[in-house]
Amino acid sequence: MRKVKLFFLLTALLAIAQGAWADTKTFTSFSEGNNTQSPVTVNCNALQTPTYIRLGRFDGGTGIIQISVSTGYTITEVKFEASSMIFGSGHPITATYGTLSNNSPGVNGFGTSFTDVTLSNVNNTQTRLESTGFYFVTQIQVTYEASMALTGAPKAVNAALAYSGTAQTLFNEGTATGGTLKYKVTTTNSKPASTADFKTTIDQGTNAGTYYLWYYIDGGGTSTPVNDAAVTKTIKMAAPTYEAPTAKSGLVYTGSAQTLISAGTVSGGTMKYSLDGTTWSASLPTGTNAGTYNVYYCVDGDANHLNVPYDAAHKVTVTIAKAAPTYTAPTAKSGL
Repeated sequence: MRKVKLFFLLTALLAIAQGAWADTKTFTSFSEGNNTQSPVTVNCNALQTPTYIRLGRFDGGTGIIQISVSTGYTITEVKFEASSMIFGSGHPITATYGTLSNNSPGVNGFGTSFTDVTLSNVNNTQTRLESTGFYFVTQIQVTYEASMALTGAPKAVNAALAYSGTAQTLFNEGTATGGTLKYKVTTTNSKPASTADFKTTIDQGTNAGTYYLWYYIDGGGTSTPVNDAAVTKTIKMAAPTYEAPTAKSGLVYTGSAQTLISAGTVSGGTMKYSLDGTTWSASLPTGTNAGTYNVYYCVDGDANHLNVPYDAAHKVTVTIAKAAPTYTAPTAKSGL
């Protein structure tokens, strides 16, 4: 019994270290039919006493012990103890799933005991011990883990997103059994080569652009591959806020270039100006000659804001008035 407790303790500690979802159930007392320690069931079709499963029959027919786990779990290993009674030699115990260790019954004959026979690499929801020999099985230890399965895929949030200057939630977390979902958000559609910087929370996004979500299930020691096709979500560019430029008033021809407008203001880009709708500059336009000038303006948005293109409404009309001439009046000739 001390040995059983020690085995259970070590298995539990190992499970915690590797992801805390592996566990072991130990059966030392049996009833004919199903013996259950959730989520593990051991079914035996021949009972000798409550502490001995009779595997095999006197007539050499096949004896069966069926071991299974509930949905959502996987058997990884089975250990058992058995004694060969008759028909042992040449009649080994076999398993439908998993690999039996070299000290499996059947190598020796009558009266031989086998301790901690290991059925490894089961990796199935069930396995079955069979033999045409005649054995007493006295203890069965079943190690199992929650199957790594995606029960709910991460998804992009439904709401349309536009740049706001603050971080926004892009994706809803998924759900999984058998491990912990870990995530990484990138701004390029390139599958990460390593999962070293994946984490259990999903990063938010602030800047406009398309974001790509990658994920995998970390089972502690084992894991699923990272998804091949990323989940995507786009934060759209926002419209910039701006105030239009205004015309300078009271301009009169001076013979020198004069600034035609007072500058507009922009949050989220740069305002540019043009006198012909073709050549644009962030510098304020000037005029020299008297006349009427049309000053056109547009906004070049930054990485998070849309452009505001030039159109007929984005125009300021400015006038430079003619100046009064300076002159000297003529004088009459005298002494004529």
